[in-house]
Amino acid sequence: NAAIKDTKRAFTVDERFVIWVTHGKRCVSCQKELPTLAEMDADHVTAWSNGGPTTLANAQCLCSDCNLQKGAKVAPQQQAS
Repeated sequence: NAAIKDTKRAFTVDERFVIWVTHGKRCVSCQKELPTLAEMDADHVTAWSNGGPTTLANAQCLCSDCNLQKGAKVAPQQQAS
């Protein structure tokens, strides 16, 4: 059975706001303060390209530098042990 891919890739403005506030307006990777919503990259913990859904449960707040470094990898804090 092939999983059906989530067709919605981008987080909405409302979802982006919730992600930003939930994570304390800081990058979850480097802890850089992100004083405005425009400075935040709403990121899929499990990349959308790897089947990760566009949901708040699969979202994290990153700065653009950390998001570029992450690419399509799973965030270390979210990997199963």
